Amino acid sequence: MKSAPRKNSLVKKINLNRRNFLKLLLLGAGAFLLGKSLISVISFLSRSGLDSKKEFKNFEVIDAGNEVIFRDIKGEDILIIEKGALK
Repeated sequence: MKSAPRKNSLVKKINLNRRNFLKLLLLGAGAFLLGKSLISVISFLSRSGLDSKKEFKNFEVIDAGNEVIFRDIKGEDILIIEKGALK
């Protein structure tokens, strides 16, 4: 009868490890899919003919030769992406 508590603690430990593994697996898969979709959107924007400057409500996108620059209303750089990184 003493093997029953050992077995329960072993099962709980295995279940906890399995849940942690599945959480990490889903988190990694989500990050991968988010990255792939973000790359697709950025490459679509770069191919859509951004001549030099495109303004939106809260930010603007500037195609500066070898890089794409995202700026806010005040003119501060939010994000700079090199075009070589998209290929």
